[in-house]
Amino acid sequence: MLEGFKTRISEKTAGYFLLILMACTIVFHGFVLLGTVPYNIVWGGQLESVEEMYMMESVSIGLTLFMAWMVAVRIEVLHAKFPALLSQFIFGGMALLFLLNTIGNLFAVNSLETLLFTPLTLLSTIACFRLTLW
Repeated sequence: MLEGFKTRISEKTAGYFLLILMACTIVFHGFVLLGTVPYNIVWGGQLESVEEMYMMESVSIGLTLFMAWMVAVRIEVLHAKFPALLSQFIFGGMALLFLLNTIGNLFAVNSLETLLFTPLTLLSTIACFRLTLW
């Protein structure tokens, strides 16, 4: 079954999808930080203050940059040495994170978050899972 999955979705396709999505995510969270996008539509509508938003958005951007770096190394856009087993573990963790985010989006207070971000995080889960396969 996993062999069929590997041939249907290539590493490069999964990686480039994630890189494009992560670039868009960083831009989106930048707009949230700037106040262009209201912070009540992110984090499940659970943020209660601007200070909390700054902290959570900073964490989100930092994690997204790290994940983008990992993807770029994995699909050899960037050339860096990174232990294969650790890389596999990190992509498994990313897949789990996106899966949990997908579930959270299903229960978001804001319907835009549910309708827009649920499919994106589900596709991200699948792409990260693909990058765990060698």
